[in-house]
Amino acid sequence: MTGTRALCVHPEHPIVDLHKSPKPQGNPEAGAVLVRITARPIHALDLSVIRKKFIIPGSPTNVGEGVSSVKRGDRVIPLLFWSYFIRKGAGSWQDYVEVREEEVILVPEEMHDDTAAQFVSNPWTAYCILQDLGVASEDYILQNCAGSVVGRLIIQIAKHWGLKTISLVRRDELKEELSAIGADVVINTTKEGIDMLGGYSTKLAAANVRSGGKLVTIGTLESTDLVISFNDMWRNIHHNIWGLINFQGDKHKVAEEVMQLFKQGIIETPGCRRFEFEEYHKAIEESERVASGGKVLLV
Repeated sequence: MTGTRALCVHPEHPIVDLHKSPKPQGNPEAGAVLVRITARPIHALDLSVIRKKFIIPGSPTNVGEGVSSVKRGDRVIPLLFWSYFIRKGAGSWQDYVEVREEEVILVPEEMHDDTAAQFVSNPWTAYCILQDLGVASEDYILQNCAGSVVGRLIIQIAKHWGLKTISLVRRDELKEELSAIGADVVINTTKEGIDMLGGYSTKLAAANVRSGGKLVTIGTLESTDLVISFNDMWRNIHHNIWGLINFQGDKHKVAEEVMQLFKQGIIETPGCRRFEFEEYHKAIEESERVASGGKVLLV
């Protein structure tokens, strides 16, 4: 096995540097799996964390004693979202990462690496939010930034579950694209009277929710301050923040249910743009382009 590479953030400045170690990875501890990372998505959260000056990084090559669910050479998805917050250095922006046996999911032979690399963050977010909302069949869901990956997945799952969607976008060309994947109503907020980007605009979202309804925020583009009118609170609008870090459910149960949605062709992730690992500067720049579409992968 050759030496390893990892992308790390400077402790004093929000700058990503490539670190190389000539020391090969050793044997994993009992009950653990050493995974060689082959495709790494760049998420908006990753870049946000970098700028807040946190230290982040981003098929088993060996397994520890007692591991039975996977074997050397299997293709797997390591559940690094939770591992990263629990153990320093557990992110995917490196060549190898060691995780517990229960933190890996076997990848079906027919699933492409590009899809597997996107399997957790956005699909799980869309799936779990719709489950948590508990919307009745034929009821409407209003979502902002509907042209995002999460927004498109919400449209696809909602259609499958018999839910109606009102999707807010900021470009006319997205109206046709989202309608084609099952969106019921698509509104260009720059031309049709509504503009919502989180922050103060959360107030506008709350104003469009029926009394006793639910409002969920999964991120903000405008501000980290969220504003809701007293009148809407009086109408008993329930608002909460949703993020994978707070997920307390059965990860393997959700993984199986989301995997079935992929296998049945109900949901699909957008195409990816691939960059070699050492082209990380170009990859980060590309991921920040407005309306760039699809995910950027470090491979």
